[in-house]
Amino acid sequence: MDEILGELVFLPTDNDRKTTGFQNHRLVDIEFWKFEYEILENMPIKVLANRINKCPILLGKSKRMSDYTDSISEMRKILTP
Repeated sequence: MDEILGELVFLPTDNDRKTTGFQNHRLVDIEFWKFEYEILENMPIKVLANRINKCPILLGKSKRMSDYTDSISEMRKILTP
């Protein structure tokens, strides 16, 4: 990833546990996807971005299924007039 994106710099956060948990889970996903493509450099960046954006996210305060969505759906809601 260093070759594609450059050096990763981890900055301090506001200790938002939900965001930290989401990011940690995506790192686990990336490790899993590396096995499928042998090395991450073999995975097309478009495929990687699509997989990350299709992962379920929780937007509501409760943990009902209706509160889960994905990034692509939410961006469509924002960008569609």
